[in-house]
This record gives sequence, structure tokens and C-alpha cells, in this order.
Amino acid sequence: MLNNKKACELHSLRISRIAVQPMWQQHGIGRQLIEYITQNADVDYLSVSFGYTKELAQFWQKCGFSLVHLGEHLEASSGCYSAIALKGLSAQGIELEKRSKRNLFQRNMPLSFHPLAQEFNTTSVDWELLDEDWLSLKNFAYFHRTLASALPAIRRFLMNLDEKDCPLMRDYFITKQIPYNKKNGLKLLRSEIAQKLKKGGKMSEQEKKGWFRKAVDEYNKFCKELGLDKGSCRGCMPRIEFDDDGHVKKRKPLEPLKKIKRKQG
Repeated sequence: MLNNKKACELHSLRISRIAVQPMWQQHGIGRQLIEYITQNADVDYLSVSFGYTKELAQFWQKCGFSLVHLGEHLEASSGCYSAIALKGLSAQGIELEKRSKRNLFQRNMPLSFHPLAQEFNTTSVDWELLDEDWLSLKNFAYFHRTLASALPAIRRFLMNLDEKDCPLMRDYFITKQIPYNKKNGLKLLRSEIAQKLKKGGKMSEQEKKGWFRKAVDEYNKFCKELGLDKGSCRGCMPRIEFDDDGHVKKRKPLEPLKKIKRKQG
């Protein structure tokens, strides 16, 4: 939903739909319904998705929600861009709401080509590359993150490169057109970013090591939860450990299993 691991770790409730009869509208009933949910929900945060209009956005903001995401395409059902808003309830939920609004929305919207970007323009643009930017770059280059969602990170990345680097991507910034056909053009754009990440300095190398270590830690945690790191299972399941400098510890190769001869008869 938010490209945010923390959002998946916390407990939440999603408001699917809220409606008030026209004759009873403009009496604060909708806000009272939301307030009742807020007071009685034993979760970290509430979320809601809706077709973006200024009126709906203002309603949810009055209910204490923060807009944290706008979809890339107009929805066929509503003719609007899909929007997601959050309202933190617990301390962790409130922090998630603030971070999502600040880092994942307000920070990135000015660097996007979204048609509604001008409505959310800030006085200054943040060009600093943060951890989430490196993650977004890698997900675009090596996986299937969309160009639109990775665009703010790409623009920050190219600000630190030579003007001759990534010519196809720079042309896209001007023309807003993917080169050639969409499928092959995206492959070329992903390839440009991937090549620069491979050659790209200490930061990208540190990110690669950090990514690998996180994956290994999750694997070791999984083995521990299943009890595969103990007893007779320990010798069957490979376990990777790191030294103080973050390098993988070298381990002695396992001795080959001795063949056991079965007695015949």
C-alpha cells in the first residue's frame, strides 16, 4: 500500500465506505461516525481509500486523516485518482502517519510528474538521497517498481551524476514520453539506472551489503522460529554469521558423510 514495511507490521482498520443520506448531510454526522470508530478501535492506525476530489480530501482531513498517497492513473469506476489517507491512533501509528505524510508524500510529490502535483507544491524541494530513495532505485532497476513511483528518487539520483549519464532518462524528463514502445523503452530506462547503480559509489555498495544482511537475518530468524537451529537439524540448515566489520564469517567446510554399510541378510 505505502511501500512501507512498518505499515504491514502494525495493526490497522480500513474504512471501506461511509455514506450519509443527502437530507442529513452537512450536520457533522459523518465526522461523528469516524470519531466513534476512532474512540473504539483497538488498533495502531485507521486507513481509508477514496477517489480524490478536493471536497473528499477536506472531509477526511477534518476527521484527522493525512493524505499519504495518490494513484498514478485515473480509476475507471470513479474517474478520479485513487487516494489513501491515514490516521494514527497509537504512538507507533502516529509516527507512521507523520513519516508517510512527510517522507513518502510531501517530499516526493514536488519531484513527480503527477497531474495534481501543483496542488501540493512546497516552497522547497528536497534533493537529498535517503535510504528509501536507494530502495526505490533498486526496485525500479532490478524489479518491477513503476517509473512514476520511482521518479522522485531517480531525479535525485541523476542530480548527483554527470549530465551525460542516463541520456534516455533525461530525455524522458523533457518529453514525458517513454522511448520506442513502452515495453522495450522501460527495459532501456531500467538498464540505464541499473548500470549506474553498479558503478555507483560507496553508498550503493553499502546498500547492497545492507540488503543482503537483512535477507540473511530474516532467514536465520525463520530457522530459529521453527527450531531448525537446534539439535540434529542444526547440521542440515546452513547458517550465515557476520563479524564486527559486517563481513560474512568463513566457516570450515562440512566433512563428507561417511557411508554406512548395511548388513545383508
